[in-house]
Amino acid sequence: MKQLGLLLVLFLAAACGSTQMNEDDSSKEGETAMGNGWELSAEIDEREDTVDWSLTLQNTGEEPLRLFFRTSQQVEVVVTAEDGEELYRYSEGMMFTQVLTEKVIQGKEGHTWEGNIEKRKLPPGENKVRLSVTAFEVNDEAVQEEEMTIHKTVAIE
Repeated sequence: MKQLGLLLVLFLAAACGSTQMNEDDSSKEGETAMGNGWELSAEIDEREDTVDWSLTLQNTGEEPLRLFFRTSQQVEVVVTAEDGEELYRYSEGMMFTQVLTEKVIQGKEGHTWEGNIEKRKLPPGENKVRLSVTAFEVNDEAVQEEEMTIHKTVAIE
């Protein structure tokens, strides 16, 4: 019963909370982001008709890594043009269950999320890609989305 009460409190807190997105994509351009017991990495692979992406969260510790999400959405990928125009958003047009979700990654293991973007949606040139894990809490510690975000670029010819 105590756990049910805790879940109810977490649900209400999540419903009332707001997320502020950092639009300054100049920070954290690189290969990895690290936190207390975890490391995040991203790959982008340009193919003939698609740009494939993967985001891997590696548990670097021995103990399980517990992530909590406000909805069933666990990642967000946003592509913007050089001028800042948003070209693609993974979650656009998708529906996610509005329920607190927990994901557990065992010690020394990892989890990879994957997807692709149709190249016809992206104009030629340098495009910025922001890949994020949308967890609001890791091992009972609050995290901001920018802490679990990797910024990359993809050049479309």
